[in-house]
Amino acid sequence: PQISVFGHGLWRFGPVSMMTDVQYSFRHYQTIEDLPGSNNLPDATGDFNLINADGETVTYNLINKTWDYSFINPKFGINYNLGEHFSTFVNFSQTYNEPRVKYFYNYGAPWDDIDLESANDYEFGISSYFTRVNTKVNLYRIDFDNKSLQTEDPTKANLPGYDYKGRRTAIVGSALYEGIEVSNQVRIFDGLNWNTSFTYMRNQWSDDLTPEGMIALYEDDVVFNEDWENTDLSVDRDGNPTFTPDDKVLTDLVDKYGNKTEPETPQIILHTSLSYNYRGFYMDALFSKYSEYYVL
Repeated sequence: PQISVFGHGLWRFGPVSMMTDVQYSFRHYQTIEDLPGSNNLPDATGDFNLINADGETVTYNLINKTWDYSFINPKFGINYNLGEHFSTFVNFSQTYNEPRVKYFYNYGAPWDDIDLESANDYEFGISSYFTRVNTKVNLYRIDFDNKSLQTEDPTKANLPGYDYKGRRTAIVGSALYEGIEVSNQVRIFDGLNWNTSFTYMRNQWSDDLTPEGMIALYEDDVVFNEDWENTDLSVDRDGNPTFTPDDKVLTDLVDKYGNKTEPETPQIILHTSLSYNYRGFYMDALFSKYSEYYVL
């Protein structure tokens, strides 16, 4: 079962508006195997028997696990009108990411427990409103904990903890997203609007990483080739390294290469569009630019 309760409040005190939201959620997850999955390997201590193609009896442990989670997501914001044309705002929110059931199942190696990914979001901005031009500038910072990343190792395909392509979800650790967003709308004349938005962001993992996270982020760097040349950089079904690296080597990774930028995430985004609306006829031309701008 899944249960959620929401509350919302909006108060106005002259030029000040205050908004409060809160969500309470309870989640119950359960994974039951009626037959062994492709990632479930034979286990002599199991209590479920199958006859294989050679007529041999093979024993398995069928998976039957439950997880219960409850959390509260609060949100608080204040908006202050600075006269007729300007306003400023500040917001704070906390949220938890609800993983899918297959994440708990972990491809045949269920987690005993999982710390859910969480984020604290801080925002501050200012807006202006004029007859033909509206502008908004927003600064934000998001602190993530228990953030995960999908890794892939084809040699581990269909092993417990990996899917058919050798993919698994690794809990990497904490991360910091911060940036600035600027948007502008210009009404050139009635029906014709020019909209632009620009975002510069810096999305980086912190130096508070799990051992598996270190492997996922830094295994291609030179220090691995120098110090762990003959080491199998893999993890067991619970995400623990199958080796014991020197702690100083792990520390030196961040010192030497810096905090890794979130992979496959554009660091600069630019949108601009021209739209025209005349008596129900609408036309829009949009240009978007995504740029990876890494600072290591």
